[in-house]
Amino acid sequence: MNNVKELQLLNLEQMDEREAHHFLTELLSNLSPDEEYSVRHPEDYMLEMPQSGELIRGRERMRQFQESYSTHSPSDPMRRIRLRRVLVREELWIVEGIADYDDGREALNVVLILELRDGKMWRDRWYFAEPFEAPEWRAQWVERKEARTHTQARAIEHKEIATDQIHHNQARTAGKRRQRSPTRRQKPAN
Repeated sequence: MNNVKELQLLNLEQMDEREAHHFLTELLSNLSPDEEYSVRHPEDYMLEMPQSGELIRGRERMRQFQESYSTHSPSDPMRRIRLRRVLVREELWIVEGIADYDDGREALNVVLILELRDGKMWRDRWYFAEPFEAPEWRAQWVERKEARTHTQARAIEHKEIATDQIHHNQARTAGKRRQRSPTRRQKPAN
């Protein structure tokens, strides 16, 4: 992948779907703490894993989590995420992929919702195929959210999906209005 200094200069908000797909294919093939650190928002990055009720606040804490991942969790050796699809809508990327493991177990489907701010990854939500209990070794980096039953979690997810769809439709309508406007923002030439 690009070196870390080049990644720091990237403005992710200027990427179209093809560019975002290529960028994420490289980034998520390596799962490098340093490469990912450089594209996260420097002030208030946050990763949420709703199924396990965990939050990781700050890109430094996320890097520490990633660096300790193989040491503390040898039974969970996720090494890469293969992309199926990336959708880009203004400051929002929706990513569908497959989490590959090196221990021969079956790969998991994963959905990533990435919100962008100031050209960097600002809020991430990662969903895996099934809910799981959070291992204790993560406790020093995460906050525990209220435990929910699988049925409650699915009901909340369905409500959130419906709300997200409403917001997406509103943003799409607003985007169409902007496209008709003669003062439409142009992507800078490189």
